[in-house]
Amino acid sequence: MYEIGSTIIENYNTYPKSNWLIDILKYGLPPFVTLIIGIATIYIGFSTLKRTMLDNLDSKSGWRKTLFEISGKDKITLEDVFKLRACLRFDKKENATNIFDKKTNEMIDFCNDMKAKYDNKYSCESEILFKNDREKVRIYSRYLLANHWEILQLSDKEYKRYCMLRGDSLDDINNYKDVRWYEKEQKLEKKTDELIKNLTP
Repeated sequence: MYEIGSTIIENYNTYPKSNWLIDILKYGLPPFVTLIIGIATIYIGFSTLKRTMLDNLDSKSGWRKTLFEISGKDKITLEDVFKLRACLRFDKKENATNIFDKKTNEMIDFCNDMKAKYDNKYSCESEILFKNDREKVRIYSRYLLANHWEILQLSDKEYKRYCMLRGDSLDDINNYKDVRWYEKEQKLEKKTDELIKNLTP
């Protein structure tokens, strides 16, 4: 009995008293750090996935490839002008305030002018555009490629700052995408109906 008591006393004196703060850090900190790292990994993964999906959409549609081919082409025809026009928005932006909107409005006007100038209603053959017109098509194609590349480099936070710098309204910046798309969809439907009606005799 004496030996057991002596052993207990020796063991008690041999091991230092535990500090509750050190125990919490020792046993609680690793799971907490693991959780933080996991959340950060998921966040980075989703933001990377979003950019990858946008990039894949561009690749599958051939949008960038088409512009790249046009910008490096020698003999540019009306067909290439139609391809350039297809890469732009559906219709001109009313009350364009920022540089990109004004430039795309200018490109839409240019494509419409080229159609009026070169479209032969009686022939399926497309003639080569004049030198200055060809060069404008190349320049506009390069502009769209460069702008798209720079926009893809921006994070969501940087893109919001960019939108504020270029003069977008706070409503446009802070509105949910579904609200903005619904408004655009209504304008798109109206313009489509108007264009179809103008074609019908």
